[in-house]
Amino acid sequence: MITNILFDYGGHYSCTDDKWISREGSMYGIMFKTSGLEEISYSDLVGRICKKVGIGESSTKLKLNYIPVVVQTKKQWYILDDDDLGIYLTSFDNEGRRSVLYVEVINIDGVSEVAEQVSHVERVSLVVVNVKEVSAANDIASDGVFVGNAEFNDGAIVMYTGNGSTEQQHVPVMGNDEGVNLSRENEENGGDQDDISQTYRMLDIIDHPDCVEEQRIQREWADGLKLRVGAEFSCKQELIDLVYRGSHKHCFGITVHKSDKKRYYVKCGQAETGCNWYINAAKTAQSHIFTVRVYRKMHSCSRASACTSSKRRKGTTGLVAGVVSKTYPGRLKPPHPRDIMALVQTRGRVEVSYSTAWRGRQKAISYVRGTPEESFEHLHSYLYMIEQFNPGTTSSVEVDELGRFKYLFVALGPTIEGFAAMREVIIVDATFLKNGFGGCLVFATAQDPNHHHYPLSFGVVDGENNDNWNWFFTKLKTRIRDSSELVFVSDRNVSLINAIRDVYPQAKHGYCIYHLAQNVKKNVRREK
Repeated sequence: MITNILFDYGGHYSCTDDKWISREGSMYGIMFKTSGLEEISYSDLVGRICKKVGIGESSTKLKLNYIPVVVQTKKQWYILDDDDLGIYLTSFDNEGRRSVLYVEVINIDGVSEVAEQVSHVERVSLVVVNVKEVSAANDIASDGVFVGNAEFNDGAIVMYTGNGSTEQQHVPVMGNDEGVNLSRENEENGGDQDDISQTYRMLDIIDHPDCVEEQRIQREWADGLKLRVGAEFSCKQELIDLVYRGSHKHCFGITVHKSDKKRYYVKCGQAETGCNWYINAAKTAQSHIFTVRVYRKMHSCSRASACTSSKRRKGTTGLVAGVVSKTYPGRLKPPHPRDIMALVQTRGRVEVSYSTAWRGRQKAISYVRGTPEESFEHLHSYLYMIEQFNPGTTSSVEVDELGRFKYLFVALGPTIEGFAAMREVIIVDATFLKNGFGGCLVFATAQDPNHHHYPLSFGVVDGENNDNWNWFFTKLKTRIRDSSELVFVSDRNVSLINAIRDVYPQAKHGYCIYHLAQNVKKNVRREK
């Protein structure tokens, strides 16, 4: 879905008039392409606003607020976290319109950007003087201006601004309600131009305080994972996938400090710089469930450093599988790997290779179907249940000396019983299995009176050779006896021909016309 957010940048809220004061040309718009509003986080919104208006996210602080349209009020509502942002995004009036977002920019020292820009335009100089340090003795002027031994309240600070002209401005003294005027305009206090120059000289000779080393204050930002203390996960891998997806999407690195069967403890990749973000999860006793015990969601590191950190994880198959599973839940056939590459780049904010996308796709399928190893563990139970609900069924599994899978044979009782009413013609063939383990699927079928395929039995072997075909026909012979009226039809595989001759010596054996035609097309050249 597409979400458009219009915002007014650089203005300020007037408490006197209860309204927002805009600047000229301050309206902007940004667009989010997501599958839902819950994917838009507060940190994402702040980052997009800073990028749109061209300001540094680490050197400024944004105040986000709006006037709600669903409540009869003129007071501003502030957006401070993901929950506040969710309320803003889902609040509409009767015509489906959302409030304009107001963005006020505050510098690190707390001075608004608007005031800073005005000071630059007027090129105002600022001198800060501690009154108690002034000991010069000159004429005493009225209206609060002093020279000589006059004193202000304790801790008062004189702020003097000048724009280079003889007509000077004045700023009220902090701690003095009446303020201080150092202008002496037009000699109204009996002074002259020399008095003004003397005042300048008096201020110029005052020692300025030692320069304070500039300290960069980093504003905290949320990780966007939407976790909470006490959140439960069906397994540890589910939590790991969530953390990896969030770290890529919201641009921060992670460092795993402890990960075993009972614990998962991960910190921010910039933890050595003082970032306090971390997650501590543990396994619940007598269960596979992992529970979040401690969670600090706020990062105190620089987001720019986090994005470029070498500790930021690369795209993995787990990340791809998590994105695919969330986008296409329960799908046994997810999209093509190239489509998954684009999907992961959009949702996970990371590029992955074709092979990583393919392996992640297979892993997402295994989340729904299960892994081959898990399937093998349940194979005997599955065959037992087939025999219980299909009387007369024959099944067999053989393993090698190391206990690994070797052969499988299944002949369903109801289909064998129905074969007695059909022509005794059996078609036998094999096809390769497309998986990481290889092997062949062998099968025997007949044809019912409606000329439809009628399966009799099937098996899984490691290839088409003499031993495998002999084993399959030996199992089939336990359900279908050898007879001179029985006919087998197959291709011209040598191992298959030998197995039928050895196991079913009385049966007839013919060749499939389709396979013969394909062999002619393949092996016989046309004369020009």
